[in-house]
Amino acid sequence: MARVSTLNFASQSRQGEHVLTLDHSNFTDTVSEHNYIVFEFYAPRLFLENIQEYKGPRKADGIVTYLEEQNSPASAEIKSVEDAANLFGEDNIFIVGIFPELIREEFDNFTGLAKKLRSDYDFGHTLDAKILPRGGESSVDRPTVRLLKPFDELFVDLQDFHVDALEKFVEEASVPIVTLFNKDPSNHPFVIMDIYSMNFDALMDELTFRTDSGLKFGWFFLVYLIFYFIGFAFFCVESLLSIWVIQQVDMYFRGSGKAAEMKRDAARGTMRAALTLIKC
Repeated sequence: MARVSTLNFASQSRQGEHVLTLDHSNFTDTVSEHNYIVFEFYAPRLFLENIQEYKGPRKADGIVTYLEEQNSPASAEIKSVEDAANLFGEDNIFIVGIFPELIREEFDNFTGLAKKLRSDYDFGHTLDAKILPRGGESSVDRPTVRLLKPFDELFVDLQDFHVDALEKFVEEASVPIVTLFNKDPSNHPFVIMDIYSMNFDALMDELTFRTDSGLKFGWFFLVYLIFYFIGFAFFCVESLLSIWVIQQVDMYFRGSGKAAEMKRDAARGTMRAALTLIKC
C-alpha cells in the first residue's frame, strides 16, 4: 500500500493536490497517466523517466518546487561569464560539458548523466571553455567534461564520454583526497561520499590479509623469543662455568706455589741441621 501525490505540469490550470491510495489494482494505471509521481512509502520516491530516490524537501511547497526543477533541463546552457557566475558556487561541485563542436552521441551521454545525477550535482554545458571560472586559460579543442570543485586541484577534465567512464569519473573526482571529519557542515557531504565510495570488499580483503600477516608475524616473534631466552640461558650457564673454571685454575696455581716454597724451606732446614752435625 502507498499514498501518492501527483502533479501534472501539462495542465497548470488544474488547482489543488490529489492524494491517492495505491495498491495492485490501480498502481499501473496511475503511473502511466502522470508525468511525475511522488510515492510516500518510508521515504518518497520520484518516478520520472526512471525510478530515482527523492532527495527534495518533505513539505508541500518544497515538493512542488523540487518537481518543477526536475521538469527543467538537467543541464543549463552557459553563454556568458555572467551565466557561469550565477550557476557556479565557490563551495559546490559543478559539472560542465564543453562542446567546441557538437557531437550528438557525446552530448546525449552528457545530458543522460546530468539527468541521472541532477539530484546530487549541478550541471551545465557551453561552447567556450574560456568563460568558465576555472581552467578558462586552457584551450579546449574537443568535447570535454570539466568537474569544478572547491578542493584539491580545483578542476579536472575528462574526454571519455562513455557512460560508465563518466559515472566513474564523477564518483572519483568529487571526493577529496583528504576528508576532514569534524563539525563543519560543509565537510559532511564529502564524508558521506567518501564512505559510499569505499570498496568494502577490497577493504575487508586488505583487513583479512593484514590480520593473517599479523598472526603469522606474531607466531614467528613468539618462537624467536623462546629460542632467544633458551640461548640466553645457555650463555649464562657457560659464563658461570667459565668463571668457576678460572677460579679453580687460579686456586690450583696459587696452591702449587705455596707447596713448593714449603718444600724449599724444609730442604734448607734439613741442610742446616746436617751442617750442624758435621761441625760437631
